[in-house]
Amino acid sequence: MINTGLINCQSLSLRFARHLSSAVILLHLEARKWNGAGKMNNKTEPGGQAIAKLFAILEYMSKVRGSVRLQDISKHLEIPQSTMQRYLSSMVHLGYVYQDEESMRYMLTWKICRIGSKLSSPLSAKSIVSPYAIQLAQALNLATAVMVVQGYEGIYIDLIDDPSTLLISIARMGNCPPLNATASGKVLISQFTANELEDFIAIKGLEKCTVHTITDKEKLLEELERVRIQGYATEIEECSEGVECVAMPIYDFNDNIYMALSVFGKACITEPRVLHEQILPKLSQCAKEVSLRLGCSEKKLTSYKF
Repeated sequence: MINTGLINCQSLSLRFARHLSSAVILLHLEARKWNGAGKMNNKTEPGGQAIAKLFAILEYMSKVRGSVRLQDISKHLEIPQSTMQRYLSSMVHLGYVYQDEESMRYMLTWKICRIGSKLSSPLSAKSIVSPYAIQLAQALNLATAVMVVQGYEGIYIDLIDDPSTLLISIARMGNCPPLNATASGKVLISQFTANELEDFIAIKGLEKCTVHTITDKEKLLEELERVRIQGYATEIEECSEGVECVAMPIYDFNDNIYMALSVFGKACITEPRVLHEQILPKLSQCAKEVSLRLGCSEKKLTSYKF
């Protein structure tokens, strides 16, 4: 019989596996309490090792197509079968893993997504990135902003004001700025596929905000390629006269660009020396730390070059 509550782990890739700290702690406590027979378990192991094993089990099961045998998980992770039995029994008891009664094979359930879904919204991400945006604003004495893209529109989910740009900040927060006219927008659409970019241009067009806004498709493609190569985007009076901006991507647990972190002000922050000695190192550090907290892989973190 097919259990419709089970995850096809290959197709969904368990998008939220990197964000299960709460579940892992709970599972760890349960693993210490119960054995496979549903009785109290007096065997314990150091918490750090137990949590590491739980994460290893979850990530392995998320990558397997369909169900998996206990002995296969045990062999792959080099964990004794008796120990693996305790962990799997605890996860079955809590509802995060299902065991088929006939084949005795295991697979993850949809319950695991409940935790991840609460952590994956822009508002949840805001609680992570906001302290870094504040820190960045204070370190550079500039305004900072965090933007996400929804429906081909850029939406600011956080903005830390600088006195010299207060009116500009208010104006930006009250509108959906054209993605082609802002540094954050360029960062976000730099990961669009060719078809997505065509749809974006067809639906939204390349709106002109100032005489400096890029409104030519070919020039925009060149600009986006430059963003991909250098790892950041600049905006020089393209959205607002007299305002410059620098933005970097923040990556999620799928190594996709989830949002853009930017600094902006009236000073010449894109002047090469200021950009490379002051702006990029601090912006890169904050973006990298937020990406790490969102579950970005170590490999992708190396894309922060400053």
